[in-house]
Amino acid sequence: SDNGIVSANKSFFDFFSVDNVDEFNQMHTNIAELFMEYENYFALKVLNDGQSWTRELSKKSEDDEYNILIMDMKTFEPKAFKIDVNSIDDTDHFVVTLTDITKMTTKTKAFEVKATYDALTNIFNRSKFNEIIQEKYEYFKEQKMIYHLQFLILIFSKKLMILMGI
Repeated sequence: SDNGIVSANKSFFDFFSVDNVDEFNQMHTNIAELFMEYENYFALKVLNDGQSWTRELSKKSEDDEYNILIMDMKTFEPKAFKIDVNSIDDTDHFVVTLTDITKMTTKTKAFEVKATYDALTNIFNRSKFNEIIQEKYEYFKEQKMIYHLQFLILIFSKKLMILMGI
């Protein structure tokens, strides 16, 4: 249930700097209260009042994947975890598995930046620009809003380009 941790492993105790489950439960009413709110990460705010986060996450399909952020109090940096929640038959208990994906997430973001930004100008490349424009177009179309797209084209004279070293 959402009423506290029943059992945990050494990695859990080390991460939260506690010696046992009772110590953790005295400090926190629910592990989900530690989930940080950030875009594309699961946090309690996405639930309606009274909804059980464990019950909701256990209902996910095979294709759904949920990630959470929890502050590492030793380094004061957020850590990303993949979270899996499975119900235990005929009980109100769940097995919650957290897998640290911080390094993988950091590498993915670095690759995304390299793939979407021009190294010389440090602005989006054409593929990313087209993706953003398409997203905005779909949003405005869905909202039945009027949209206007303006392009500003800067043409540098040869002399200006030489002065700037371009």
